[in-house]
Amino acid sequence: MRRWRRVALAAVAVWLLAATVLVGLGARAALDGRRALLAAQRQAGSAGALRSAELTGDLVRAERSLGSAHGYLASPLVVPFRYVPVAGRQLRSAISLAGAGAEIARTGDRALGATATAGFAAGGDRVQQLTALAAVAHDADASLAGIDLGPGDALIGPLARARAKAAAQIVDARDALARAEAGASGAASMLGGGNRYLVLAANSGEMRAGSGMFLSAGAMQTGGGALHLGEMTTVGQIVPPAGSVRWPDQLESLWGWLGRESDFRNLMVSPRFDVSAPLAAQVWERSGKGAVDGVLVIDPSMLRAVLSATGPVQVDGTTYSAANVLDQLMVQQYKQLTGTRDAQSQRREVLSQVARAAFDALDGGKWDPVVLARQLGAAAQGRHLMVWSRDPAVNEHWRKAGLSGELDANSLMLNVVNVGGNKLDQFLHVDATVARTTGRSGIDMVVSVKLTNSTPVDVPQYVAGPFPGSGLRAGEYQGLVSFSLPGDASGARFDGNPPLVVGGSDGPTQAFATKVQLQRGESKTVVIRFTRRATARTTVVEPSARVPATVWHADGATWQDDRSRRIEH
Repeated sequence: MRRWRRVALAAVAVWLLAATVLVGLGARAALDGRRALLAAQRQAGSAGALRSAELTGDLVRAERSLGSAHGYLASPLVVPFRYVPVAGRQLRSAISLAGAGAEIARTGDRALGATATAGFAAGGDRVQQLTALAAVAHDADASLAGIDLGPGDALIGPLARARAKAAAQIVDARDALARAEAGASGAASMLGGGNRYLVLAANSGEMRAGSGMFLSAGAMQTGGGALHLGEMTTVGQIVPPAGSVRWPDQLESLWGWLGRESDFRNLMVSPRFDVSAPLAAQVWERSGKGAVDGVLVIDPSMLRAVLSATGPVQVDGTTYSAANVLDQLMVQQYKQLTGTRDAQSQRREVLSQVARAAFDALDGGKWDPVVLARQLGAAAQGRHLMVWSRDPAVNEHWRKAGLSGELDANSLMLNVVNVGGNKLDQFLHVDATVARTTGRSGIDMVVSVKLTNSTPVDVPQYVAGPFPGSGLRAGEYQGLVSFSLPGDASGARFDGNPPLVVGGSDGPTQAFATKVQLQRGESKTVVIRFTRRATARTTVVEPSARVPATVWHADGATWQDDRSRRIEH
């Protein structure tokens, strides 16, 4: 009996030793896999990474290491530990996380391989390739949807943090894949049929709400996978018959005091592009410019995204690249044109030529589709690219891709609308802080906005002003601090009771605005307070398309509003 007991104890000791070794090997392999995944993440976020084998190598290493970790931890020798109280839950979680990580790496590797075969060529093949890219995104999303992260309760700190991070990354990845699928499908629909889109060039130096002011317009013809942007003209030359364009009642009640409803420059005083786009189409069509199937808005940041993929373009002896296009279009061209005859028309012709050169480069097809998708995706998330279509099915693609410029009932958006007739928004720094407490009637929220006018002394007069008859000084900023508050916001009020120029419902949100005026070098703070219902779970801080981007602070975090950001309550 003693002999068998000794044998049994020895067997248990060997089993424990083997199981311990396997767990140790699994932990080491999981750590190696995590490092490879982090390296892949860094590679994916760097310019041009998808043109090398580095990202693929990192994904392959991550898949192998995490697959090995899953194999070690799921070994039959380790199985009994799964049923040990407390420790078993940790082991089951580690096994699931290792398997999930391997599947994430495998999904990325498959998607990257499929995308690498979709190099774009000019002509009709482009529609098929866009459709293929949509399918790649759809398949990757389906793979991520099936991932099991294992138990999430009562985990030790490192496991709990790893699981939470993995869950957040999967949500973000699936959201990005859904946008990519919808964007590729929408682009295929737009390029495949004979569509005519109104293209509006927005000036980021003179901001409206959620977009620069529309200052140039032209028609883009698509079909057979090709696109052609025609001549663009200043919007001041596009004048429909008086009374032929009428704003919706809600927009009129909020912003009708501005007048000139048929002027492109007065659109986007509300950030709801889904409202302004159909109005823009009416202005164009009723001016005798012909029917359009949709509206597309671009700004210098969107052109920078295109040039990041296509490379530089030449316009009248000047090279425009991703590195210099913002400075060239927002400052340098004004210096070059100062003192020339009809400088305004010449400036808009420069913008038109750069936009057409960038679109021609796109049509040439000599660019990396993945780099372009990443760059345009970032531009779209910051509202530097917005699209609307008359076709409800195509418009739904644009909405899912995040290109529709719509707000929802949880949106919180800050805009500073330029009403000074200058181009000083590029020198207006906006810093906003959100604070909130639980009050008797709900969630009390405070948004404090610091505005700083940092206009240099050496900028051209066309940028610094003053606009004739405005009464402003050179470099003086005059604008409206405008908020789109969540739809359930109540009791909204500005500290100090400044004049309220706008107040009321604006679609799913509540709109409030007051005036602000800043001399060169001056700073001012505007504070708004409001209350949300106690049942509100999320407030979504929306991007404003400002350049430079607004800086936000909340819950100890700081970010720029180049994309939407959720604040959980």
